[in-house]
Amino acid sequence: MSTRRLCYCGNIIRSGEIPSDVEWHLLSDVRLFELLEKEGPAEGVFDVATRVHICPECGRLVVHWQGLSKPPTIYIEEPEKLEDG
Repeated sequence: MSTRRLCYCGNIIRSGEIPSDVEWHLLSDVRLFELLEKEGPAEGVFDVATRVHICPECGRLVVHWQGLSKPPTIYIEEPEKLEDG
């Protein structure tokens, strides 16, 4: 499925090519092992994985936790690492 999304940085994130370098698929270990036991390698992954788009300009992650029809959650890298302790 081809998608276009305007990022907060102003870049348009396009994922029309397959495979796409800006579209990732997120899957928990539990769900992955359920799929592997039930269907074998790679079967059904696209049906159950969470879609993630990555802005190639700023690195924001646009995560579609509830599917593409609902608003995504957007994450941005922290500017510096927190110190332990």
